[in-house]
Amino acid sequence: MLHFHEYKIVSSFGDLLVLVLAFSSVYLSFPSPASNCYKYISAYSFLVEIGFIAKMFQKFKMESFTLDRGAGTRVEISKYGATITSWRVNDIELIFVSPKAKLDGTKAIRGGIPICFPSFGPWALGSQHGFARTSMWEVTSTKDMSDQDDMSVTLTLTETTAWEEKFELAYTVTLKESSLELSLDVVNKNTETPFEFTTALHTYFKVPDVEKVSISGLKGLEYQDKTLEGVPTITEKREAVSLAGWTDRVYLGSSDEQVIGGTQGGKIVFKKKNLADTVVWNPWEKKAGEMGDLGSENWSGFICVEAGQCVEPVKLGPGETWQGGHVLEYVKE
Repeated sequence: MLHFHEYKIVSSFGDLLVLVLAFSSVYLSFPSPASNCYKYISAYSFLVEIGFIAKMFQKFKMESFTLDRGAGTRVEISKYGATITSWRVNDIELIFVSPKAKLDGTKAIRGGIPICFPSFGPWALGSQHGFARTSMWEVTSTKDMSDQDDMSVTLTLTETTAWEEKFELAYTVTLKESSLELSLDVVNKNTETPFEFTTALHTYFKVPDVEKVSISGLKGLEYQDKTLEGVPTITEKREAVSLAGWTDRVYLGSSDEQVIGGTQGGKIVFKKKNLADTVVWNPWEKKAGEMGDLGSENWSGFICVEAGQCVEPVKLGPGETWQGGHVLEYVKE
């Protein structure tokens, strides 16, 4: 049987305020050697401090949802950034989230599958990779496809103070027996003006040892190497791409399918749709150690292989819709 769960880290500010007021009322009713004035001042200070804390928790509260097929196959999605934080097939975890990831809403979750939008990489108007991965999304629909024992959820984002364009993002996650389907729809809600964007599904795969991972389907492609001065474009000559150091590459115009070997007891067949590029990234030990939410001890446990529209922006006219995504299929070996 399939289940859909919602987990709230904290209750609403209104509920907490009621609790605080009730506590204060009880506090003031007890006899005390202190003057009434002192009691009221103390209670007021208490309310101010708790109110501030409650507002901060409300601002950064994080909710997550679980789609569960049973038999150890499930996916967990945080409403903060619409970030997938876990995908298990038969109790095998396939997604990496850093043990040091910030889960309080103060920054993007380090790991999982965050959404880069409206920029892949540095963004002139704000933080790296844009605002989608640090925004609170809303769940707008769920679907229990009982005949296939599948289930899906759609999350949407329609506003932000970080971007002046009018837009709608809809992100649909579908859990199947051994695969995960991800689809992102972008709608230009402007009445007159077009806008441009780049995007990526920044997937962190959990692996036993990144140096033993291989990626096929990239031979003959040109890639931008961001680890080298000037970001040169180089041709990939290897049939199976492996990593031996800091890697940050964008493979241009890649085919719609790659295969990632050396994952958790099997391989991942990686199929993308309407996303031109494939990104391969791992910071290696030194750079991982410079990231407070990653750490030098965690670099070898993941590899990022990402489907993206990373270099050539999508141009979307008023009222137009763009859709892209990918399918991840786990094959046990």
